[in-house]
Amino acid sequence: MNNPKLGRLVTFLTILFLTLVVATFVSYFLWRQTPAIFVTLGFCAIGVRVATYLINHFNR
Repeated sequence: MNNPKLGRLVTFLTILFLTLVVATFVSYFLWRQTPAIFVTLGFCAIGVRVATYLINHFNR
């Protein structure tokens, strides 16, 4: 990665993705009766991961 700002952004997005994945599992095991909570967190995690992939792809 040539741009250090993009490197920091990718690092931040990776940490955010991992946090959202953990939050998805925790909310699934705590609030199974309200699937909107963990489904929303899961889709947000997927969106962050796709954004990270696109940044890495177009930065090459």
